[in-house]
Amino acid sequence: MNLGLTIAEKIVIAVIVVLILVIPAGAYILSQTIFVKQVSSLNSTPEIKVPPKEVAKTSPLQTLQDSLQNSSQSAAASVADTSSDTSVPEVNYGPTLSFKLNIEGRPSTDQSAKVFVGIAAGGVTNNPSYLLSFNVKVSKAGEYKGLSLAGLTTGNTYTAYIKGQSQIATASAFQVRTTVSDIGLLNLITGDLNEDNVIDDKDQALIKATSGATSTSSKWNAGYDFNLDGIINNFDLMLINKNFGKVGIGGAWYSRINNATKSAELNSKSSNIGGPVPDSSDGFWMWVPKF
Repeated sequence: MNLGLTIAEKIVIAVIVVLILVIPAGAYILSQTIFVKQVSSLNSTPEIKVPPKEVAKTSPLQTLQDSLQNSSQSAAASVADTSSDTSVPEVNYGPTLSFKLNIEGRPSTDQSAKVFVGIAAGGVTNNPSYLLSFNVKVSKAGEYKGLSLAGLTTGNTYTAYIKGQSQIATASAFQVRTTVSDIGLLNLITGDLNEDNVIDDKDQALIKATSGATSTSSKWNAGYDFNLDGIINNFDLMLINKNFGKVGIGGAWYSRINNATKSAELNSKSSNIGGPVPDSSDGFWMWVPKF
């Protein structure tokens, strides 16, 4: 059967057939897509948004919130102030004595020494009776701080007598304060080798007997090396000659123990404890307690 259709008519008929086949399939796919979205929406939990409840400015809750906020700000400010404060409160240990020494002949970089410090009531005297006595080590700078004056009366006058090994004694009067009594810089005159508070021919004889000695010598005595150069020589003898005849403050100190030496033990029957006792004996006894 020949319908006698033209080419254009055949194309139109083909398009119609294709549309008839495609439209149902597209409709099916579209319906499935919509169904899946609906199922997904049913399975998801919807977000519930609750608007914040406004707190009344005059309510107890608002008052509590303001109080907590102010406390937090105050605490933060307090921490900030504390962190920036580097000062340490001064601790008062009661009345103390401080001083600085210049030891003749010593290099300025090393003024370290072990010295006797005696505290007596009143002003300077030639026969001090010590209320307190100490052996202290002075720093390389020649300073000593914090010597306790416990037991002394605040406001009263006392005298500090200071003597180093190989130096004659010096002294300074001061009034006891509630904290620190600083008697400043004191000069110690060098040359007293036999510790009798006098620089004389006995000291000359001792330095001459050890002249030329070094630290490896059998006759070495570190106390005779005034300038710490490691040898006992003319420099050390020169200081003795320069200060020959000088007597330390407090006067010459002697012992009632005949022929006493630096190694002698203290005789409790001796009456020179706490001060010098003039005597015609050839012995001597110096500081109590001894070094």
